[in-house]
Formats: sequence, C-alpha cells, structure tokens
Amino acid sequence: MFCILIQPKGKTEYELFTNEIFNTEKETKDYAERNKFGKDTKWKVVEYEAKYFNRDTPQEEWIEGYNKWKEEHESNK
Repeated sequence: MFCILIQPKGKTEYELFTNEIFNTEKETKDYAERNKFGKDTKWKVVEYEAKYFNRDTPQEEWIEGYNKWKEEHESNK
C-alpha cells in the first residue's frame, strides 16, 4: 500500500497529501501527477506507514471508530 507525501513551499518536513491509501505504486504516482502540484511543491510516493496519519488520534482509537462505522453500515444493508 502506498500514499503521497508533499513538502509545501517554505517547509522542511514532508506531510501527508491526502488520507487516501493506494494499492500500487503506479496508481499512486498517476494520482499525484494528475494533481499538478505547484512548481515549489515537492512530492513523493512512499509505502504506507501509520505514522503519516493524524498523530493526534491514537491508532487504536481510529481502528475502533472504523470498525464501529463498518458495523453500522453493514447492518443498514
């Protein structure tokens, strides 16, 4: 799984561009190229790691929220 990191103008650290995770590196690169980042914005495709997502929400809490959402939507079918 892959995600896109960007380095906005004037910043030294890369940050997550979107919370979307892609299955292949090619799919991720295609998505990034279609976004037409500004000339001053550096970007790169990297393998997904949980550390790139919101650091304010613990991973366990995010997983619990997702599982609750999934259960609710499956029961509505």
